[in-house]
Parts: sequence; C-alpha cells; structure tokens
Amino acid sequence: MSTIKNLTTAGLAASALALGLTTSTAMAQEEGPAINTGAISLEASIDFTHAYFYRGIAQENSGFIIQPGLEVGIALYENDSMAVSGYVGTWNSFHTNDSATGGDPWYEQDVYVGLTFDIPAGVSIDLAYVNLYAPNAGASFAEEINVTVSFDDSELLGDLALNPYVLMSFEIDGASDGDGDSGIYLEIGTDFALEVLQSEDYPITVSVPVAVGFGVSDYYGGRDGLGFVSVAVVGETPLSFIPAEYGEWSASAGLELLFMTMRANDLGAGVIGSSDLQPILKAGISLSY
Repeated sequence: MSTIKNLTTAGLAASALALGLTTSTAMAQEEGPAINTGAISLEASIDFTHAYFYRGIAQENSGFIIQPGLEVGIALYENDSMAVSGYVGTWNSFHTNDSATGGDPWYEQDVYVGLTFDIPAGVSIDLAYVNLYAPNAGASFAEEINVTVSFDDSELLGDLALNPYVLMSFEIDGASDGDGDSGIYLEIGTDFALEVLQSEDYPITVSVPVAVGFGVSDYYGGRDGLGFVSVAVVGETPLSFIPAEYGEWSASAGLELLFMTMRANDLGAGVIGSSDLQPILKAGISLSY
C-alpha cells in the first residue's frame, strides 16, 4: 500500500504518504478464521494534531486539526519475480482556525491513484498521481507525479532495519509552494521501528521516522536546496479488544521535531508565524482490512 501523506507531507505525502506518524506492527489477536484473504484491501486512518506542515511549508499551526484518510488496494498480478498492486485513495485536512480557512474548515483534499511493484531483495517501486485540492478555495493548487523507491532491509539487519526510501515528486500543474511555478522535490528517509514492550494482546512498537526534503528545481519559491529535516518518535499498539473480523485496528501517538531552513520557513511565515524549529504532536487511530 502507498503512503502519500506522512510526517513530511507530510508531509509522509507523503506517501505520502506521503507519505504519516503511524507505523505498521503485527496485530497480536486471538487465533481465528482468516480475515480478508481476497485481492481487495482497505486502509483507513484518522489523525488529530495542532499543526500541519507540508514538506516543511507551514499550512496551519493553531487551532485543532483532524486529518482522515481512506485507501483501497487491489492485488493485480504476482509471479516468482514480481508482485503488482494498485490503489486509489483520499486524504483530508479539517481545521478549526477560521482565519486560515476563510470560515470553511475543509482545508485540503488530496486524491491519488497509483501502482506498486514489489521485486526481489525487498525492493519496492511506487508510481502515483496526486491531485492536491483546496475545497475552501474551490480549486486544485497542485498536481504531482510521485516516484518512490523503498527497501525492506529487515532480512539484512533484523530488528535494526532502517527501511530507507527515496521519493521524487514532479509537479505537472500548479505548485505546492504557492509561487505558481511547477517544481521538482526530493525526499530521503528511513523508518526504524522496534517492539519495546512484548505483550500477547497489547505490544508497543516505537518507530523513529526520519525525513530530509530538498528542492531540486523551482521548489521552495525557486530557492532550491535543503528545505527541512524531520525526526519523530511514534508509539503504536494494536486495539486487540476489537474482534479480528472487523479488521486490524491500532492506536498511535508521537512527537515530531521539524527543522525548517529559510527556504521552507519563509514560505509559511507570510501566512502563519513559524519558527525554524517546530514541535508537532499527533495521535491517531488506523484500520487495516
């Protein structure tokens, strides 16, 4: 499955998904009949936070923010050398700060569609189209083609796996930085995770996602180079009291430290006052079925 919105799309979009502050963990539930062994899968999540920064560019850092997402995946093809899956999804951001939203709390809706190619040695290649839409403005502000290459290094490093990835985002219309000129963005990141509390029903996994974002061409107001560095600590546990036939549920909470260079900070400062270092708290619930 894709990650269009994450901490950086995030910011994570972000991935997004971006690229998000949640990480996957095995669900320790009672043994029962196999759940959803078909070709169609569902991922849903809702996050609660006080600040929203997209690739280091300030969108909101006051009031209360709710960010729900929904994604449907389908297994398309599989043989000994490759597995191909497709997905379509949406991610949204609702804000209570009327001064930033113009009285309409529906600040952003992203719609995306993509393909994922899993090949041997833990390599995954993800291709996605993303439309970033502003409902309170009644228009799309950017369209992107995202290419993500990730590597599952758990076979090599075991519990110390870093799960690195590289994301290249090509704006094909509009611009996320608001200057109207489509640009190219690069993100490099990892997501180290470790189970810190072993429990039959409620194990706790702590992950440390790290992301670094760069403007490659005409990004961050045309001032290319380092845009931000993000480091987060996220704890997650399964909600094992929910029966397995209703899917795998989990709850998470975490803290992100977002360091913005002047390239990214200047873009947000004109709309929302922001400092070079922004702490972001987030909690959420997710469903996988």
